[in-house]
Amino acid sequence: MAERQSGKKLNAIELILNQLKETFNRNELECNIWLMAVAVVSFRESTALPSWIPSHSVERPSHQARVVVRTSTSEGDNPYVDGSDFFFVVNLESQTVEFVWAEECLGYSPEYHGGTIEAAIAWARLVSEPCLVRLDDPYR
Repeated sequence: MAERQSGKKLNAIELILNQLKETFNRNELECNIWLMAVAVVSFRESTALPSWIPSHSVERPSHQARVVVRTSTSEGDNPYVDGSDFFFVVNLESQTVEFVWAEECLGYSPEYHGGTIEAAIAWARLVSEPCLVRLDDPYR
């Protein structure tokens, strides 16, 4: 069960951020990858879904996260970034978070591809004010 050092349970945003960091953040020899910006909102039935989600799907997420990732190499930080929306079911009682439509989310090209940092943050803000913004490589 995920808990803070104080023993209190994590909230939905903290659980989602932990899952996203585990999924995307990489400190690799040739290329580092990290979450540059994340905006999280509660999922509503009125939320506009990407066209690749099966219309007959019975899965219903509790949250949507708009995620922007950035990379760096030995030559420096990449000035262009990619981003996509991801969907989750969060259970605060059991402190679990699971991807919904993970294969579809990860199997397609990014929704936001090769944009500038400023434009990517503006794109994330279309969902919500980002709960995480990290412009510099955390592994340097």
